[in-house]
Formats: sequence, C-alpha cells, structure tokens
Amino acid sequence: MKQVSTRSGNVAEFDAKNTPIELYRIVGGVFVILAAIGQFFFFVLSSERQIVRMRLAFYKNIMRQEMGWFDTNSCGEMTVKLTDDIAQIHDAIGDKLAIAIQYFAGAIFSWTVIFYYGWELALFMQIGAPFLIVSFAWMGNLKRRRLAHSPWTLEGPLCRGYKFKPARSPDLNVASAFLSRQWS
Repeated sequence: MKQVSTRSGNVAEFDAKNTPIELYRIVGGVFVILAAIGQFFFFVLSSERQIVRMRLAFYKNIMRQEMGWFDTNSCGEMTVKLTDDIAQIHDAIGDKLAIAIQYFAGAIFSWTVIFYYGWELALFMQIGAPFLIVSFAWMGNLKRRRLAHSPWTLEGPLCRGYKFKPARSPDLNVASAFLSRQWS
C-alpha cells in the first residue's frame, strides 16, 4: 500500500496520533447524552412529586373550608388554580431549574479549562465581563418594561376596565403554606 504524505508527515502517523483523542470525544459525547437524559428525568420526577404534594395540600385546604366559603368562590376558579398555577411551578422546577444548573455547571467548567490552558487570556477576557453583565441587565429591564405596557398583560389596555379579585382564603396560598411548614 502506498503511503500518502502531507506537509507535516504521512496520514498513518496522523491517524495514530489522533485516534486516542477521537475515542475521548466519543466517550465524552456518550457521557454527556446520558447525563442530560438523567438530569431531565430526575428533575421532572422531582417536580411531579412536588406537584402531587401541592395538589393534595390544596385539596385538603379546600375541604377544610366552611360551607359558606363555597358560595363565594366558584368551582372554575378553584380548577384554574389547581391546574394553571401549579403547572407553572411544575415547569419552573422541572425544565427551567435543570437547564439553569446545566448552564451554570458548563460556565464553571469552561472557566476552569480557560484558566488552566491560558490564564493570561482569561484574565484579559474578564475585563469585559462587567460590561456584559450590565448590558444583559439593561436588556432584561427594557424587555420587562415593554411587556408591562403590552396589551396582553394585566396593566395593558385590553384589561384596564376589569377587576381581578385575589383568593379570599389565606389557606389557598399553597406554595407558601407548604414551604413554611416544610422548612420551619
């Protein structure tokens, strides 16, 4: 077999040098895939268990109310609270928390690698970090202000004439009641 040569050597030498690196990349990729699947599985499992506990606490609090309370509060309002509000908590615990932890761990790992391989460049790059943080905070504040004046929010023009009444029973604030009992 005729060997092909390149400027820096032949192809066989190149393959011999890079084979271990390719194997490390394959093993690392498989590990990352399995870790991501496990991460989302366990966070979603945890959020499902939290939601079951919150719904049970909510149901118990509803059943402990006096009979007159059911005359002032509608069945639809309780159903909305039971599904929508707790579904938002489910999303926050399940997906968003897992993604936030993943990004934070990736940032810490990246900074570690950067400081290990080129600490001079990493220190120079840190000069721009405060400017990035300030610009992201400014953009978030700008987005929040625009959403506050959107026609689809409670302060917007489509909802201005309507009065939204809060829940009348302090026991229905399930999340704070549950957390205060859990952690106190």
